[in-house]
Amino acid sequence: MRRSTSPVTALIRTCVKTERAFLSELRPSNACLNFPLELLSVLYNGKIMRAFQILINGKKICVAGIAGDGVLSTTITYVPFRKRRETRLYVGGLELPKNEHVFWKEANLHAGDEVRVKVIETKTVDPPLTRYPRDRAAEVEAEKRHVRKLARKFGWRIRESASPSETTSYRDPLLR
Repeated sequence: MRRSTSPVTALIRTCVKTERAFLSELRPSNACLNFPLELLSVLYNGKIMRAFQILINGKKICVAGIAGDGVLSTTITYVPFRKRRETRLYVGGLELPKNEHVFWKEANLHAGDEVRVKVIETKTVDPPLTRYPRDRAAEVEAEKRHVRKLARKFGWRIRESASPSETTSYRDPLLR
């Protein structure tokens, strides 16, 4: 006797089948769009990965992880600037095979909040809320602005070469 499949089980199977589309194009099936995000986890080809389980005041915020090469970070910042007094939690990273920034959660924190980051090994993580390609040209321009600012600060002079033969090429260690 064959057991009937519940609608929830069928929906989970549909969403799991479309996880590659969800990851690469952020276009899951229409059924997945209405599916509660807490129940839909992303599968990374069955690989066990290191992940962060984030809780604020005992409430699960997300499980973030990157399969393969990349960077996963959780930061808490406090910015006592002028009249703004912000304490924020950020969970994100960089997936190097795709060269994409991924973002799970950003939250305001208040005095007395308890943040727990548990490092776990898992096959599934929550899908990132956003992902966008790494813009290496913009990063290089930001680095140049920073160097120019430091040069002004220390009274250095920068000689910019017009000839590519006079410069050494920079190889990003993360893109090997």
